[in-house]
Amino acid sequence: GGLPRRPVPNPRLAKLSHRGRQLAGGCRAVSPTDTPASLDKIPREASNVTTLREAVGVFDRLLATEKNKDAQRAAETATAFASRGVLERYGKARLLPRREYTDYEERMFRVNLDDMLHPDDKMKRDVQQRLVSAVGIAYVAALFVDFERWFQIGLLTLFLAFVDQVAASGGLGVLIGDTAANAFNANYKKRVSMHEAGHLLTAYLLGVLPQRYTLSSLETFRRYRALNVQAGTQMIDPEFEKSRVTGKVSSEAIERYAAISLGGIAAEYVAFDHTEGGDTDMLQLEAFLRVLGSKKKDIEMTKRWAALSVVCLLREHRALLTEVANTMERGGSVGECIEVIESWRP
Repeated sequence: GGLPRRPVPNPRLAKLSHRGRQLAGGCRAVSPTDTPASLDKIPREASNVTTLREAVGVFDRLLATEKNKDAQRAAETATAFASRGVLERYGKARLLPRREYTDYEERMFRVNLDDMLHPDDKMKRDVQQRLVSAVGIAYVAALFVDFERWFQIGLLTLFLAFVDQVAASGGLGVLIGDTAANAFNANYKKRVSMHEAGHLLTAYLLGVLPQRYTLSSLETFRRYRALNVQAGTQMIDPEFEKSRVTGKVSSEAIERYAAISLGGIAAEYVAFDHTEGGDTDMLQLEAFLRVLGSKKKDIEMTKRWAALSVVCLLREHRALLTEVANTMERGGSVGECIEVIESWRP
């Protein structure tokens, strides 16, 4: 079983948009693929960089433009910095061998994958239910004051909700619900920060540079005018971008993509012993694997392997994961997150 080790030719891959040592518990390691970077492709001001602080400045300048060309240069620069020793943790992580693991092995790793891979967003649902109840009670009370006026307002609200479902796939509802959850439940914001920190830290340790992140639907809408997105972390993966053009994707690239996709779920599991977010992450991973022609059994195996691998990885970096989440919650830049990762000492 499992996905093939050779590059997989598939012209449909070009249509898929890209959004994604010994470890604790005795996890054995395999090495990810290193992406070579040509020094002539990095910014001139980066060629003489020798310290972490200087490197962080270069990343912040390049990523602040939010241009694809500068993001590509930032990724090339990160690989060059890692090869020169300026970045010590970039691309140095190791994952478990990709294979099917038995229930006994999962118990030895102290991971309940059946629970982990079925998230239940209780906090957000609870806030939304309370909000709906409060609005409903207030609306009924208002009807007794001015029935005709508030009845018309109610009809207009129902019409707008219908339009939102049809035109924006419920994006406005997601925006309101996520904003309410952030406003009324401090634990919700911490969970989202931890989830996105899991994506960011996993990507960085596997040699994929984070480009930007958002922690709420409101922030995403303000910056990118995008609806139906609660939060997200975008990566720069030159190898994956090339695969969209050639229609070929290596086994190592598949492994990185799967691990990064489930980094958020794994972070929640490591931090809170259960998961509430991540349904969209799993759906995107499943869609990606189906485009490659993977069968249902192989997709399930890859999901379970990736989840187990990243839990092992993030358990080893548990305290660092928390620091990255705190930095993101404070609104730190990607460069600041990199500085936290590289300067962290257990």
